Amino acid sequence: MDKDEASTLRARAIEILEQTLQASYVEVKSASELEAGIAAEAESLTGFLHDSDSRTFCILAASFLEDVFRRSLINYWAISSKSQKDYFGPNGPLSTFSQRILVAVGLGWISQEQALNATRLRKIRNEFAHNHLIHSLADQRLSKLAESLHPYERVWVKIPEYAAAFGVLTLENTLRMRFYCNTFHIAGGALARAKLLQSGIPANFRSGRGFDNLTEIEQRFGNYMIRFCFTTAGVPFRG
Repeated sequence: MDKDEASTLRARAIEILEQTLQASYVEVKSASELEAGIAAEAESLTGFLHDSDSRTFCILAASFLEDVFRRSLINYWAISSKSQKDYFGPNGPLSTFSQRILVAVGLGWISQEQALNATRLRKIRNEFAHNHLIHSLADQRLSKLAESLHPYERVWVKIPEYAAAFGVLTLENTLRMRFYCNTFHIAGGALARAKLLQSGIPANFRSGRGFDNLTEIEQRFGNYMIRFCFTTAGVPFRG
């Protein structure tokens, strides 16, 4: 076989692999029963968070992400109800938020950057839960940690109406938006990648670029992020 023939065969093999992945992706793109249930809880939680004080807000949002990891591990590792105490009980290997973050990275469900942000979310939650003197994200003892989270809330500043409203928000409100968006971006991505990998599809494979080519759970959580930020800024959300 000469070089041209080998190159042609290689190209054909890549094309077949791409077609196979595309077909498999279409099959698993829709929300699973697990994802649909978590998405419904997320939507209900979001409504509650809008009117919550920052302490309650951060504790509940971060605990939601921790629980997403737990339920994903139970589902994709097929952990039986009898075994859950062994894994998630007080002395279990998956009993803490930090342990679940570590395992999620090892499994390829979240990136190193997302793990770092998840750890920041965990630290903020713990500070609120155990320090009665801190009541806001803008507190100097928390603000630097919160500001170091990824600024997803700034994605939409190119929209004039949003930019104008965003520009006059308090630091507390912008940090709440940032905390929320990091929580939901990590949760949606982890759910999507866990399912893709379980189905034999590379974690970062998508059928194309853009919102329409994300998995359904990523789209839902993305919409929650947009809605939360626009609502916080007082801008009508059309979606």
